[in-house]
Amino acid sequence: ITIIITSLAMEEQLALVDVHTDTVADTWPLVLEAVQRASFIALDLELSGLGSTYTQADFEVRYKIMRDVADSHAVLSLGVACFQWVELHSSSQQISCEVEVFNIWLLSQRPYVIDPQSSKFLINHGFDFNKQFAKGLPYSPGFSEGVRPTDHTPQALLAHILTSKKPVVFHNGLVDVLFLYHSFYTSLPPSSNSFLADLTELFQGGAYDTKAIAEYKMGETASYLEYIFRKRCGWYSVFI
Repeated sequence: ITIIITSLAMEEQLALVDVHTDTVADTWPLVLEAVQRASFIALDLELSGLGSTYTQADFEVRYKIMRDVADSHAVLSLGVACFQWVELHSSSQQISCEVEVFNIWLLSQRPYVIDPQSSKFLINHGFDFNKQFAKGLPYSPGFSEGVRPTDHTPQALLAHILTSKKPVVFHNGLVDVLFLYHSFYTSLPPSSNSFLADLTELFQGGAYDTKAIAEYKMGETASYLEYIFRKRCGWYSVFI
């Protein structure tokens, strides 16, 4: 099936809406409305680092290592893409959808570790640390009591996404989900069993990982996102 993607804001390229302290009053309502309209939502986090390599085969060991990384590092930005199905072309096996994309700059109010290699990677891919420190939305990791969707915090946005019960899509999403949970929900539990049980309650619309789909459903030998995107779709359509 071919999925043809167009932007609601621009016809010739996918528009990216920057959300930071200078723009949040105008753009935050747009994010909330896009979530409500969405058929499914894709999330992507930029992080201050991933710590040391965690390739241990035992998942419980890996979980505890990644839990410590999430506690010592921070989320620098949150990408939110809200996709809305438009129509199904049964004769051509095509599905059209529209997408609204937001980049939300964040600044943790708690001291955190920045890994040199991760910083270099982000800078090489256009990340602006000056902008992040100057204009990132301030947040304190963990749960906020009485959070409302209109609050300009990542906790409020995550709660809004989860209560919408829309499917949420990640790519290689375990680390992102761990950081989402620890930074914007509550401290990660000691064991992975408790964490995984919580995920079924949080993501009631389902959580999907395109890396896992590429490897186990499509049989791709390489599954990093840019490769899958360019191989399967070019710039404006996505094959699943």
